[in-house]
Amino acid sequence: MLYPARVVERLAASAERFRAFAEYEVAAFRAFDQTITLLEGLDREAIIARLRTDEHPGALPGEEWEHPGSLIVPFGEVFPHHRAARQWALQQIAGITTVAVDGSEIKPTKDYSIPIAAVQVAWFENPHRADRRYIKDVRFDIVPPDELGGEVADGFGTADQQLALRRFRSEIDAAIERIRALAQHGREERPPVVFFDGSLVVSFAAGMLEEYGTRYIEAICRLVAESEAARIPIVGYVDTSLAKDLATMLAVIGGLPRAQRIPDSRLIDHRLSWGDRTRALVCARDDVLVRYRDHTGRDYSREICFVYLKTSQFAPPARLDIPRWIIRAGLLDHVVDVVRAEVIVGNGYPYCIETADACAVLSARDRERFYRLLQDFTARQGIALRIVPKAASKRRRRI
Repeated sequence: MLYPARVVERLAASAERFRAFAEYEVAAFRAFDQTITLLEGLDREAIIARLRTDEHPGALPGEEWEHPGSLIVPFGEVFPHHRAARQWALQQIAGITTVAVDGSEIKPTKDYSIPIAAVQVAWFENPHRADRRYIKDVRFDIVPPDELGGEVADGFGTADQQLALRRFRSEIDAAIERIRALAQHGREERPPVVFFDGSLVVSFAAGMLEEYGTRYIEAICRLVAESEAARIPIVGYVDTSLAKDLATMLAVIGGLPRAQRIPDSRLIDHRLSWGDRTRALVCARDDVLVRYRDHTGRDYSREICFVYLKTSQFAPPARLDIPRWIIRAGLLDHVVDVVRAEVIVGNGYPYCIETADACAVLSARDRERFYRLLQDFTARQGIALRIVPKAASKRRRRI
């Protein structure tokens, strides 16, 4: 149990450290604000000139930075109440198909003598048209023992890591399948938008074994390539981003310390009203992007852009990762408006992602049912399956 008196005692002992951190943040915010003002007075060439001395400046100005101007692009709409916001959202998204894909997994357990895992990927496709129904579907795949390997299999990580990769690639495959299916309808003036739940910059892959991390990178590059070929935008939605790409760029421009602890989302939050966004920047992070190449060798290291979009009055802005071809094609405002509409319908979070997640998630009860089905299957097939006594006792009590 928690002992409040002990907690208060330790908090009091750390009071000076908390105070020092708060004072540091105030000073850092002030320095960054001054640098943002400097940034807004520069055009694209002037910004690039200031960043030229740094190989990985965090971010670079893209196609939206031809002329000096505010970092913030105002939304321009003010809603007197939520009903008015919903009316705007429904009008904005009418006839535009949105797709979201999400996944879940059942990890292998030591409770059974046969290691087995599973991946479930769900997708939600909403045409936002009265004459067409939405599609809500799942794909369930068993991951058998020979694909899980041992503690470290084939140099590609542990069984859990392999399962995470299998899930990630399955989500990418499902998104690509939907993109190809939508492309068969022909190109539209207001094209569909496909939501990917997470960043298009897979920085976590930088710390992995090279061949293992490359599989994540190849999957993302394949998704971006398919999106561009079909001219169907994708957006990587990050609700709570801790990225510091903009902060790194500002540090280079303003001669500030690089090791700042303030994420971009908090840095600009006070400048944004609901629906406002930042101008798009090209991600130029110093970790995994140097390896962004597809199977043909095409370089994608400067092909992922990002904007921050204020989607809630009570939280820092969300980050949208967007392939650069979307900005070049003049589709950025279309994509951002679709995100705004989805967020309004979803009360602060994209409704399509929320729905796909609800379809994909596997609860504790689902997992128990999976193992009962596994036991029934192995019994019918005459396959020896042993369960450790402790696990068997737990399952008897939970049924």
